[in-house]
Amino acid sequence: MPINPARIVYEDEHALVVNKLAGELVVAADCEGKLPLFYFLKKDHPGLRVVHRLDYQTSGIIVF
Repeated sequence: MPINPARIVYEDEHALVVNKLAGELVVAADCEGKLPLFYFLKKDHPGLRVVHRLDYQTSGIIVF
């Protein structure tokens, strides 16, 4: 299931900026059953790379 397009703050050929929700993983971790945001975004953006991360319970803007 893709993320809500309204969560994409900015997108061009070099950057994808997304609103991360609290309680959401950015990349894979040891949380069983939780798929990271990166997993959902990479399906539509195959060359995507993570620029930085936020803690699991922190909400905010993530740059890919």
